[in-house]
Amino acid sequence: MYEKLLFPAKINNRTINNKIIASPPPTYLCEKDGSLTPQFFNYYNNLAKSEPGAIIIESSAISETGKSWPKQPVISDNLNFLAISELVIKIRNHNILPLIQLYHGGLNAIPNVNHTVYSPSEFYNKKITCKVHPLTNGEIEAIIEDYKKAATLAWNVGFSGIELNAAEGSLLHQFLTPIINKRNDKYSFIYNNGVYLLRKIIHEIKTIAPDMLFCLKLSMRDLIPSGACLKTAIEIANEVKNIGVDIFHVTEGLKIGNPGCIHPYLCGKNYIAPFGDDSNIFKNETKTTVILSTGIAFPDIAEKLLNKDYCDYISLGRIINREPKWVTMAMTNQPVEFYRKCKNCMICRAGYEGCILQKKESNRF
Repeated sequence: MYEKLLFPAKINNRTINNKIIASPPPTYLCEKDGSLTPQFFNYYNNLAKSEPGAIIIESSAISETGKSWPKQPVISDNLNFLAISELVIKIRNHNILPLIQLYHGGLNAIPNVNHTVYSPSEFYNKKITCKVHPLTNGEIEAIIEDYKKAATLAWNVGFSGIELNAAEGSLLHQFLTPIINKRNDKYSFIYNNGVYLLRKIIHEIKTIAPDMLFCLKLSMRDLIPSGACLKTAIEIANEVKNIGVDIFHVTEGLKIGNPGCIHPYLCGKNYIAPFGDDSNIFKNETKTTVILSTGIAFPDIAEKLLNKDYCDYISLGRIINREPKWVTMAMTNQPVEFYRKCKNCMICRAGYEGCILQKKESNRF
């Protein structure tokens, strides 16, 4: 039995059944306008049946201009209010903590009708083929308002917490990296690692919903030459941990041009908890509560990471899609086995129509 992994835990004043956080990749199950479909609803209802301690609803754009893929959910101006309310109730009925991730794609967003995306500053990269518009202070204030509206909606529909995505090439991550943020005002990277915007958004959300659990998804390293490093991430965490961040969800890699794809550092390889050592340093230096993701395919790996104090919780994305009974198998000490190793497909279909690799493998016999 995996005592550390499966033992109930408290996040602030909230008790969850185990230390497993389901944080699935994009499902591509929404309509083009960001509204939810019955398939999206069923996916998360079924995910709740897999019995994690908490579920973080996938990256939900705070506005239409913040979307990074065509069928991404949008949480703004009461869009999806009733459907999301019902979904939260379903998740709670399984005694699971419901959270939602708020997201803006910035220069990784879908170009608007003028073929334009928005960025902290002027930026050139061969993967970005459209016009990059440096955000004005007024436009930044409008984005802060969009975050506030989305947080208010999340509060009103009954979510227990919010995860703010400041990783994976999101707009907030773009402000936290010297590769993209070349501004020279209060929002610049050279001014306190670009944390000014992040602090403002956290403050506004905590003012709206002070009792909501607040999780920050943060990249510990950009994994690109001249990018932000672990020292930067630690400084950012120490800067914001006392203004309302309850838990840090750590990962690595700056994605540019296609945020649906994994970072080249991991492409085609199968590392076991590749970010574990950095997570251990991050956790010890910041004295914070940490969720660790990536490469944690089996319960024994998760148990070792928790026992070594590399993290406090583990995040399952594609893994829990590929094996929905992962938690049950851990509880009953059954070995978790997969047909073949995950290819980290940009769109993980395992959760709603079965893994393509598994189908190919089963068709061989």
